[in-house]
Amino acid sequence: MDTILRTYSNIDVLEELPMLSKMNAGLGDIQTVSKIEAMDNTAAEIASGFYFKELKKHVEIGNKQTLVDKLPLNILQLPLINQVFPNARYIIALRHPLDCVLSCWMQNFKLNPAMANMIELERIVDFYDVAMSILKLSEERYSLETHRIRYEDLVLDFEENVTNLLTFLGLEWKEELRNYQKTALARKNINTPSSSQVIKPLYQTASYRWKNYEEYLEPYKSRLAPWIKEYGYSS
Repeated sequence: MDTILRTYSNIDVLEELPMLSKMNAGLGDIQTVSKIEAMDNTAAEIASGFYFKELKKHVEIGNKQTLVDKLPLNILQLPLINQVFPNARYIIALRHPLDCVLSCWMQNFKLNPAMANMIELERIVDFYDVAMSILKLSEERYSLETHRIRYEDLVLDFEENVTNLLTFLGLEWKEELRNYQKTALARKNINTPSSSQVIKPLYQTASYRWKNYEEYLEPYKSRLAPWIKEYGYSS
């Protein structure tokens, strides 16, 4: 989705950059939802200033520009994002929950406090459950504008699913989006653990890969069952 969207001429995808962490640090690292929700307009404006100060180090901001801040762990900061940017829209890029867990376990992440959760399957399942719980609670509490797009659906019908996403963003389909691989090949640095996959075509072998490891993932099915159902998958 990153590469597909950045193929669009006036979309800039900000790949795993620290704007939110810098913003929160500037606010004194707020830890509780109650304090976040107690922020007034002045505090929210100050917070956005921290965000844009960091943003300007990475990209030039234009008037007709759509910015996509793509950092998966931003999901943990939804109450703060909503308080500071109440008109933000959210793209929820999904795969089958068991595929997400398996993929995280297979990746060679650089170790940090968040990625320390990715070294054991049980911890990854716990982390996934917490993250998706925050998303669901935030959607309900703040009436967030979200759009779900599933990898499996994107593989089966590229144009329809990308068009639906663009409509959500207030944009129209462009034929150039089919050639998103050219965008990937033209990039010098891709700052994501799955960088080797970004330049490849969409492929179905990544869909339901978890079934090849089902005996090892069986103990975690019940924990993930609510999310499998929530996102329209079959266990």
